[in-house]
Amino acid sequence: MTTVSLPPSVHADLTSFCAALRPPAAGGPVRVYCGHQIQADYPASVVAKLAALAGLAEAGPVALWLDTDRAGSQRAMTTITLPDGTRIPWVPHRVRDAESRFIPLGIDRVAGIADALREWARVQAPGARSRLDALVAAAASAPQTLSSALRAWSMHLVRAGLGLAAGDVMVSDLLDRPAVRARVQDLVDSIEDVVAVFNETVESLVAGGLDPAVRPVAPDYLPLHYSCPVDGSRRRLSRRGRDAEAECGCGAVYRFSLGDLDALFATRRWSTDVTLPLAIEPLYSGVVAGKTSWRYGLVLGAVGRRVWQSEPLPSFLPPALTGDGDAAGETTLLLRYLGDR
Repeated sequence: MTTVSLPPSVHADLTSFCAALRPPAAGGPVRVYCGHQIQADYPASVVAKLAALAGLAEAGPVALWLDTDRAGSQRAMTTITLPDGTRIPWVPHRVRDAESRFIPLGIDRVAGIADALREWARVQAPGARSRLDALVAAAASAPQTLSSALRAWSMHLVRAGLGLAAGDVMVSDLLDRPAVRARVQDLVDSIEDVVAVFNETVESLVAGGLDPAVRPVAPDYLPLHYSCPVDGSRRRLSRRGRDAEAECGCGAVYRFSLGDLDALFATRRWSTDVTLPLAIEPLYSGVVAGKTSWRYGLVLGAVGRRVWQSEPLPSFLPPALTGDGDAAGETTLLLRYLGDR
């Protein structure tokens, strides 16, 4: 892995990161979050982030689970993949365009997943039966939706497997916070400047030899999505004059005023996109970044500075993700837990 040069807001040293932390702009104690899509399993690079969060016990650590993305955006959101190639699906492929928070999941499905895992473990990890039973019991305690079951499953994995003593929150719950809604309204009100700075920064980083992990956005771009209540599909909202509009594959057309997003907020079916860190920034003091998020964080940081004159939150990038170490080839969080490694 090639060592990268980090900007001042991104720290590879815990001491300097903690020294840079301040109380959130919206008030309250110091809080540091680590965000990721809610999944059935997590690769070594995500384990590195979560392990770093576990080492921040004095900094108000919070595991932030993204339940507002398409379930099909990551295979691990809907399927457990085992080393021998066995795949255990949580939900049918047909719901891949829906957000995990809107996908029903019953106890019978959790039981089916448990049976498949027990059969695999009987041969591959015979000593894992008690750990597997505890994990399944955690998921079965909250199987109302795919996201709620995966939240309980994931928190059991990180607490038992990584010793993470932290709170957790779903992104969908943060979208109800006044500070977050106000920031999203600010983003929309300044959208032309946001688009200009976003695209200029992407192009500048690429020209400098750094992949920002995002592409320039279109002139009609909005940082908003809406989930169709008819077929559940998550659709991007685009600018149409002073309105936000999305057309669903089911034929429905959805339109909301950009001047006042309260009607959209009231549906509780909206979500942000890659700009989520900007939206939730007032609630936190810092972030444990990943090998991709620190790069697009440079783009978002430029937007914050130039559009709102605000500095980005300090980020901590675990050494394993900077080139000083390498998480490649290490086991996933689920297999680490089952194998007690």
